[in-house]
Amino acid sequence: SSRRRHTRLQGDWSSDVCSSDLVALACGILKANIHITAVDFSWNAITDSGFNEVLKLLRRNSGISSVSFAHNMLCDESIRDLHSSIHQLHHFTSLDLSYNAITTEVYPDIVRILLHNAQLKEVHLQGNRIPPAKLQVIEFLAGVNKNAADAMRSILTNELQVEGKVFYPPSARIRRSK
Repeated sequence: SSRRRHTRLQGDWSSDVCSSDLVALACGILKANIHITAVDFSWNAITDSGFNEVLKLLRRNSGISSVSFAHNMLCDESIRDLHSSIHQLHHFTSLDLSYNAITTEVYPDIVRILLHNAQLKEVHLQGNRIPPAKLQVIEFLAGVNKNAADAMRSILTNELQVEGKVFYPPSARIRRSK
């Protein structure tokens, strides 16, 4: 059917290695039901290691477009893992990472995630350790539609500057100035 399907997975993801039963359950649900488009992992005490395990499952299911990890125990390492996987998660349109322990340190990674995934229209990061001004930039980038994102990428052929730091798009040749 064309009806949107949601799945909420609840359990204890807080151990260093996720509970194998819960990972198996999540894997089974995600594999068995290709019609799931939204998954809610919020309020599960998921840590960075648990996030990495869940991310492996999400990379295999291209039908999922909306994911919530709100109110967990995610830190900066989760954003780094997400950034390294973003080319495999091009189907994401909504990502909720609110109320975790994500800091300003990974702000450039978040910006890159948004610039490399034009389909990502909603990113929720409130309740983390990111100042409101930076959250506004993230919300703006998330709201840019695909055509505008493509135009922005073509304008940024050489570099992107965020708070005085220079970041190069993957297709650009790296040039460093002193």
